[in-house]
Parts: sequence; C-alpha cells; structure tokens
Amino acid sequence: MAVSRVAIQASLAQLVQNQGIIADANGLLLSSANFSFYSDNRLKILNATHDISLTGNQSITGFGFKPTIVIFIVSASGKTASWGMYDGALSQCLWRSSNDSADTFSINTSLACVLNTALGVYSQFSAISLDGDGVTISWSKTGSPTGTATILIAGFR
Repeated sequence: MAVSRVAIQASLAQLVQNQGIIADANGLLLSSANFSFYSDNRLKILNATHDISLTGNQSITGFGFKPTIVIFIVSASGKTASWGMYDGALSQCLWRSSNDSADTFSINTSLACVLNTALGVYSQFSAISLDGDGVTISWSKTGSPTGTATILIAGFR
C-alpha cells in the first residue's frame, strides 16, 4: 500500500505541532524551543536571549540532565554571529564580523562566543560550568555594545 505525499505531510504537520517545532511548508526546521530529538533526551536544544550591554553570569537551564558538551549558535544586530562549544574544560568559537573588517571569520580558543557589534565594540562570553540542568556563561564586553543576543544551545548528555 502506497502512502500519499499528503498523508506524509499531514503526519509531519501533526508531529511539528505536538513538539512545538516551527517549520515551513516544506518541513524545513525554522525554530525549536525545548525540542528533544531522542526519547531518552540524549540531545536537547534550548534558546535564550541576553542584553549585550550587560555583563555577568547567565544561567541557562531546561535540559533535564547535566550536559557533557554544549554547542552555541549566537547572533546579534544582524551583522555578527558566533558558533562555539564548551566541554566542561575548554571553550572555543568561530565568529564572523562585518564590523571591524569586511566579512571576516576568526577563531577564539578561550571564549565560547564573540560578537563584534560595531567598530571596536564587542560582547563575548565564556562558559564557566556545566550544571545539573544547563550551563552557566559569563558575559564581558569591550566598548558599549547594545542590542539583544539570541542564543541557540544544543546540550548533549
């Protein structure tokens, strides 16, 4: 018995609705808040925001387990992005800026995120601990950054 494309799309739409996933008409994942890919929660994706004019610690919780590694995807002001990771000991990131120099990619081997929001202006964080239900990060800045960072975090058991 063949299954129609319409039936498959309807099943996908129901799954998307039940899991709180936002997808486009073709099923492309656009956003997921607190979505777990495995029934035993080996991986969980969370999102958070941060006012980048502020410094200090930020606790991000909701994994439901103590992660062994976290991966961060962070963006702010539409001109800067950072992809980082933390394993409980090491933080590292790749970051992109079109502010200090045109479309430059750089690697930082001590921070989990670097956001270059304007010429000579930075907001960055290091991960300082993997906690029972999440991760704690420590924000610092150079200059006077403004705006909101959007942080996507994948935590692995």
